[in-house]
Amino acid sequence: MLIQRWTDLEYELVLSAHILDGLERTWQKPYFRLRYSSQRAGDALRLLRTSATIVVPATTVSGVGEDPEDDLVIATALAGNADFLVTGDKHLQGLGRFRGITILDPHQFLEWLQSER
Repeated sequence: MLIQRWTDLEYELVLSAHILDGLERTWQKPYFRLRYSSQRAGDALRLLRTSATIVVPATTVSGVGEDPEDDLVIATALAGNADFLVTGDKHLQGLGRFRGITILDPHQFLEWLQSER
């Protein structure tokens, strides 16, 4: 549903090569391979790579997330001047906000989008 709302131009999706690479690795895991065909995963990745706003994190964030991967996600949001960081990561969600960026889980972000209509 989030992807559909993005393709309907309800929000700008900001990603980095790091996030896209992580998503590609995630879709290779058995859980996702059972639920998404290689074709569907590949199509989604192509859409994200060609249509999302891709940024290069320039700000170094260190020790904010639970691990360096989390810090790169936060740095991506900062580089994209994002208002929201939408994540399933419980530790990042626990931060609530970081340097003016509100951190929400996908359900909360969908609720926010709905409230803006």
